[in-house]
Amino acid sequence: TGATLNGTVVNSSLTSVGTLANLTVTNPISGDVTGSAATLTTARAINGVDFDGSAAITVPVNSTDDAATAGSVYPLWTTAAGNNAASITTTALSFVPSTGVLTATGFTGALTGNASTATALETARNINGVAFDGTTDITVTAAAGTLTGTTLNAAVVNSSLTSVGTITTGVWDAGAVTSSGAVEGTSIVKTGGLATEFLKADGSVDANTYLTSAGAVTSLTGTANQVDVSSATGDITVSLPATITGLTSVTSTDFVGDLTGDVSGNATTSTTATNIAGGLAGSIPYQSGANATTLLAAGTPNYVLTMNAGGTAPEWSTTGAGDMLLGTAQTVTALKTHTAGFSASGAEINLNANSNFATNINTGTSTGTVTIGGNETQLIDIAAGTGVQTLNLGTGGTESKTINIGTGAVENYMTIGNTTDATQVDIYAGSGEVNIYGDLNLNATGTTLASPREIGINGWNDGNAARYTFGDTYNAIQNAYGDKLQFTAYHGIEIVGNRRKLTALAFADGNASNASLDVIGTITTAPVLVATAAASQTANLQEWRNSTGTALSVVDALGNVGIGQSSPSAVLHLKAGTSSAETAPLKFTSGALLTATEAGAVEYDGSNLTLSDDASTRYTLAKTLTETDNLDFPIVGAHGSSDHNITVTGASVGDAVSLGVPNASVVASTVYSAWVSAADIVTVRLHNYYTANSADPASGTFRVTVIKY
Repeated sequence: TGATLNGTVVNSSLTSVGTLANLTVTNPISGDVTGSAATLTTARAINGVDFDGSAAITVPVNSTDDAATAGSVYPLWTTAAGNNAASITTTALSFVPSTGVLTATGFTGALTGNASTATALETARNINGVAFDGTTDITVTAAAGTLTGTTLNAAVVNSSLTSVGTITTGVWDAGAVTSSGAVEGTSIVKTGGLATEFLKADGSVDANTYLTSAGAVTSLTGTANQVDVSSATGDITVSLPATITGLTSVTSTDFVGDLTGDVSGNATTSTTATNIAGGLAGSIPYQSGANATTLLAAGTPNYVLTMNAGGTAPEWSTTGAGDMLLGTAQTVTALKTHTAGFSASGAEINLNANSNFATNINTGTSTGTVTIGGNETQLIDIAAGTGVQTLNLGTGGTESKTINIGTGAVENYMTIGNTTDATQVDIYAGSGEVNIYGDLNLNATGTTLASPREIGINGWNDGNAARYTFGDTYNAIQNAYGDKLQFTAYHGIEIVGNRRKLTALAFADGNASNASLDVIGTITTAPVLVATAAASQTANLQEWRNSTGTALSVVDALGNVGIGQSSPSAVLHLKAGTSSAETAPLKFTSGALLTATEAGAVEYDGSNLTLSDDASTRYTLAKTLTETDNLDFPIVGAHGSSDHNITVTGASVGDAVSLGVPNASVVASTVYSAWVSAADIVTVRLHNYYTANSADPASGTFRVTVIKY
């Protein structure tokens, strides 16, 4: 029952059928067929044009006559329909095949080729600027660039030439020569003059050679011929007018004669002694004002030269009017009292240098100040003899004392002890402090690797502790016996090494966000921080820990890096991720791809991950979505197909799809295909290519993989 046979029914023994609306027959039909055919089975040619009845054709005029040797032939004209011959008898147009000559009584339109004859050119052409179309004769002017020969016609006497070559002969007889540049030559002879005479600017001639003004001379006023060179002696005579204007400088290697008038400027050198007019023996010149020099008359013997009260000019003064000046060494043999103090400027003062007597300075009972050294450079030796000395400063009495050594405003040097014998310097501060204001330098002269200079705290025993502070305990270096050496800073610690560039270490501003330790590199070709392992190192070279001491990242003894792994087992070992946000083991930030590929480079442009190989090829790493489903396809008839859908979230139409087919579902002459048919939907299709048999594949688990780009 029903109106449609099952799709699996492909054969029958029917001897008749009803009216078929559509019938496709793939094999020949045996027997008679009544009715009309749409086309001929075999096309037939009509005048060389194939015709099978499927469409109308146009048949050309057919002729088998060969008219190649005919005397004249005439064209066959057709009507507007294009294929019916028109009956036209005329000899106005003929063609002779044997000669190739086409004859016509007239022609309208463009022709290509050469005419045997012509009465005029269609477009006139210029010959040396004169139009020519062939209808009349023309006269052509000659272009200068096309002239040949070496001599102009004698009738040519005028020209507008702006330049010529070298003229070897001829006479200039046309008045003055006007030139905006130099007129050069070995001689310029006036007409009527001798070959050895030269033309002068005033029009006369003589036998001298003349030079023109040049260089720094910008204008000479007066008569002509100011510079004259004698051809006989070579002497140069300069005849200058009374006034010369416009000179920017005058330079001469020698000058003979008096120079009168005012001269401004400075002489570079003077080869002989100079004299200042108005000066007497012993006078001293000095500047009394801007651009003004005054002479100070010679002074009285034993007077000294001082500056006047206003500080504007020197003057002579008696020695009694100021301090006593001792120009040579002086010996004081008896006790002297200096109520106004004692000052030595530019000389040495030796106190108790050659005897065993004591030297007392400021030993009175009243308050006083002892100052040794002044505002200039001095060498002050205290207890500098060859015997054993003990120097006590501030050790006597019970009153408070202030001892200032080297407190001047300039650089000071203080030497305690000597460089040949052991020297011990003891500073006892009791319960107080020892303060040093200024620089404290330890000289390494004479030291060796085995015996270096040392600054330290001796007598280090259990229970001892020491701290070097910089302002307060927030900035210090401290250590307790047996404990770790600690560095602390209010705004972090900065270590700057390798100052081989000889650049000074500058102070760095600090703030609350500074790192606890900042190691700064200074040499671009040297590492900033190096951790060197011990021989046979087994523990990690480096560890970064959290506040509880747990290692967050390490570098082990082999150089393996562990991030979140305390014992890395690979060159780079990452800890596992979690489901929490921002805990992925590895994350790439999108950016532009390298212009030129680099072997082994992995890049992310925001859409795809890429990997470049050694052949400079950049590969795109596949991003896949995959799902599985158990599919059970029905029986599919010959040349039939059947579809199943699998949901793959994220799939888009046009994505590439890979299909995994279970082996049990494979049937001969069948093919499976898969594609994204709609958003999130992958369709799997079974194709049966059997021509006579149906296909019934077994059910199984199919896997579809969508590749995203």
